[in-house]
Amino acid sequence: MPRPSWVLIVGLIMTLISGCGGLISDLKQIKTNDLVELGNDIAEEISKEVGTIPMSEKEKEVFSKLSTDSLEIDSVFTGEHLGQFIRDSTRLSESAKSDLIRHGYIGAVFSCLFILFGLLIIFSNKPYVIKGAMILLCISLVFVVYQIIDFRAEDTSSLFKQGQTFNLISGGIIDSILLLICCKSNKDYFLPYQEKEDYYD
Repeated sequence: MPRPSWVLIVGLIMTLISGCGGLISDLKQIKTNDLVELGNDIAEEISKEVGTIPMSEKEKEVFSKLSTDSLEIDSVFTGEHLGQFIRDSTRLSESAKSDLIRHGYIGAVFSCLFILFGLLIIFSNKPYVIKGAMILLCISLVFVVYQIIDFRAEDTSSLFKQGQTFNLISGGIIDSILLLICCKSNKDYFLPYQEKEDYYD
């Protein structure tokens, strides 16, 4: 039986987007401490280097909405304002850092499994391949929901929280679509030859 097109699509998405793309994101997440330190260093430099910039009422209103610390802004925008904004945007509690790093390591394992099963789906028609891929997608969805609930309870900047939540939801949507395709599509391609004969007898 020729390989159905949905098999190739699912395999490629699992390998390239969920697998390779997810692994890059997970490795960045593991380096959360470096990200926070970099943000603080940039904020410090900007605080020293940037002078004062006149601001309109509209600009002050936009900046006040974005600033998690609700800085008092007069008619001018200073380097200290921008530095504080960067510090606010990368603010993470110690428990949030720990959770992000731990989730990054777990996510890296999931990403490697996505690469493995994505390649297996493309190159193998063994029954365990599609079953394993569906189980992996289900567990990944549960992990996404757990991360969203866990992270929303952490003391972090609202911008960082929104960005992380968006990334998690995007990954969850991709997993859901792949799982739906696997569930709804004809899986005869993954039936062993003997099982197919028995099925049609």
